[in-house]
Amino acid sequence: MKKILIALLSASFALANGLVVLDPAAVEIIYALGAQDQIAAISTTSMSKIRPEAETAKLPSVGTYVKPNMEKIVELKPDLVITSFHSAGVSDNLQKLGLKSLAMDANSTADICKNVKAIATIVKKESEADKICARMDGIFADKPALRGKKVALFFGSNATMAFNDKTLVGDIFARLGAKNIADGLKGSTPSVSAEYILEQNPDIIVVVGGETEDFLKANPILRNTKAVKSGKILKAPTLILRGSPQIGETVDEIYAEATK
Repeated sequence: MKKILIALLSASFALANGLVVLDPAAVEIIYALGAQDQIAAISTTSMSKIRPEAETAKLPSVGTYVKPNMEKIVELKPDLVITSFHSAGVSDNLQKLGLKSLAMDANSTADICKNVKAIATIVKKESEADKICARMDGIFADKPALRGKKVALFFGSNATMAFNDKTLVGDIFARLGAKNIADGLKGSTPSVSAEYILEQNPDIIVVVGGETEDFLKANPILRNTKAVKSGKILKAPTLILRGSPQIGETVDEIYAEATK
């Protein structure tokens, strides 16, 4: 069904009015494909910039990706609106307004590659997609140091929301060979107790989008973990949650920190 949808999109769009892109990851994918001239407008983010920042900052905006300005989108009469899972209800509203949309989501690096290929079909850049996917696979080559290491991945400063291997950040560490202490727990972002973390005693703790010191102040008992005692509590930017081909830059940075 997905292949049929992509084929129909490719056949029906001449992109006369371009794309409105509400998903920051999709914007970065389009730039990676070299098809940025087909972007009519994008949404903005509050927590992190959309790369390449110097170029995307010049693009027309239709509001935030969580609450886009529907009137502005209608005025642009785009050939397609690319949304994300953050844009809850937006696709339904676009359909009511007679606008075509395509939702993007990425819970793994394999999903990123699928999204790259889907967008490449629309913008007629299929050969570039293969190159991007090959480079992404190369990110995980020659990175053996985390194999078998126990890792705990958290969002923000409170150790109540963990990421397991069903999430993008969890998939990244799984591909690096690490053992996620939250893997197998219910839900993709299970709630875990400080006592559970202490019992699992991870080798590495990663705090996404928060400060490590704030994390330890909120969870002082975790100072007794192997990770904290060995200085392996790491801060990761929220960009590691973005399903973009540029994820490789963040992976390289985190791997370098984890293996110091």
